[in-house]
Amino acid sequence: MSPMVPRPRPLTPEELPEPCRSCTYWELADGTRGPDVAAVDAEAARRAKADWWQAASRRWHPIALGVGEERLVAWALLGPPGAFPRALAFGVSASDAAVLAQLWLADDDDVEAAGALVRAAALRAATWHLRALEAVVAHGRAESCHPRLALLASLGFRPVRLGVRRTVLRLDLRQMPGVRERVLGALRETARRVARPGEAPTWPTSPTAPPADPWPRRGGTAGARG
Repeated sequence: MSPMVPRPRPLTPEELPEPCRSCTYWELADGTRGPDVAAVDAEAARRAKADWWQAASRRWHPIALGVGEERLVAWALLGPPGAFPRALAFGVSASDAAVLAQLWLADDDDVEAAGALVRAAALRAATWHLRALEAVVAHGRAESCHPRLALLASLGFRPVRLGVRRTVLRLDLRQMPGVRERVLGALRETARRVARPGEAPTWPTSPTAPPADPWPRRGGTAGARG
């Protein structure tokens, strides 16, 4: 990591820039993009987002990483398979890959900050027993809620599922220069841990749906292995 780029740190929803604070595009199956949230609905959207993050963070902390202290210059939203209902709908569902849902930059040319976030996300994915990152890029109106294709390509992501409106890209963590050994070390360390019993957090996937756990534990039919 460049000495000029601060180490990524966990984020809370309150630290996000607007309209990201009011955006539930990834968190809820019927979520709305921040720019499309009416002013009268913004506070309710922020509460829904905060509730989702609190539940997700209890089990998978951190799910969001940021670069910058007084001024946020970049942030990423990530989770294990099944974390984001919209990602599943878009075909981002590989059982061995974490989902990089968002990669936001205050400066579109700040590739170093983006690289720092992707490396941190790679290490986080390793603690979930995963071997890759996947992301979906959109062509058109929804672009602002997706990582940019050119940016991900510059960081080593390659297309695995092509579409007219959206493309899924993948980054194999074992092929990342300077990260591979740390990823393998994290995998070995995680493999030594003993799973502890406990209830998984649950949260609604829409404002009206009953709570459900999108990451079932071992023995389930979906979710991250861990």
